[in-house]
Amino acid sequence: EWAIKAANAGKHVLVEKPFAINAEEAAEMIAAGKKNNVLMVEAFHYYYHPLMQRVMELVRGGQYGKVVRVEATYTGPDFPVDKPDLWGTYDDPKLGGSMSKHMAAYPLHFVRSVAGEPANIKAKGKLNSLGSDVLIDAQFDFPGGATGSLLMDMTGEPQPFRVNGKIVFEKAEVDVHNFMVPHNSKPFAPVRRADGTFDDDGQPCGGWLEIRTPDGKAVREDYCPSDTTWWHQLQAFVDAVQNGRAMHTSGEDTLNQMKASDAIMRAAGFDHLLKA
Repeated sequence: EWAIKAANAGKHVLVEKPFAINAEEAAEMIAAGKKNNVLMVEAFHYYYHPLMQRVMELVRGGQYGKVVRVEATYTGPDFPVDKPDLWGTYDDPKLGGSMSKHMAAYPLHFVRSVAGEPANIKAKGKLNSLGSDVLIDAQFDFPGGATGSLLMDMTGEPQPFRVNGKIVFEKAEVDVHNFMVPHNSKPFAPVRRADGTFDDDGQPCGGWLEIRTPDGKAVREDYCPSDTTWWHQLQAFVDAVQNGRAMHTSGEDTLNQMKASDAIMRAAGFDHLLKA
């Protein structure tokens, strides 16, 4: 509602994930942006960081052949259902809450960016006591014969925060570590000091990728410390506003993301999470 009102007022809009409750709502928002000639962008900040841009370079460049399989995982602690003021929009379907719309959105967008739009979706999951999904395990087929999978596990079982991807090419395998917030091992902290240096707190690097080839060679590329994913996204947004450049995480990409998310929910039997 507010995104559409902003567009109707002639304002460019950067929308936090989830973009909408379902694809039908997303289509209305995108239409409002087009009607008013303003940006209506989904805030997939990770996509604009150099780590993900390097991933897309490997995918598009063809150096290692076609993508054969892509996998992505988001795991972490549970969000307590007894704290609705903090986690209601994650935990409670009555408030539009859905873990997968918030968390699984990242691995879903990752596999889509790498391999295209998923088909033949199979999914299973688990709900919390309020009826919100806390686990999604999905399998896909992609155009060109590639296969893929997505796992989101926020059940509270002892496990580290992890948002990783794996791409199997015809001639190499690529592991992508912490693609969501690769800029630092402290993902939500400021990392650039006033003097231009970075504060990594002496912690291990947050984001990196490793390319392994059949000859046994492995090359690791580190992407932290660096400016945050949100900084890179904002630069892209400002450039789009000032210079009329398109942003990838808008329009067709956003609508296809919501369609794929809806299909996963239906495949898992979680149709109730698609209602406003």
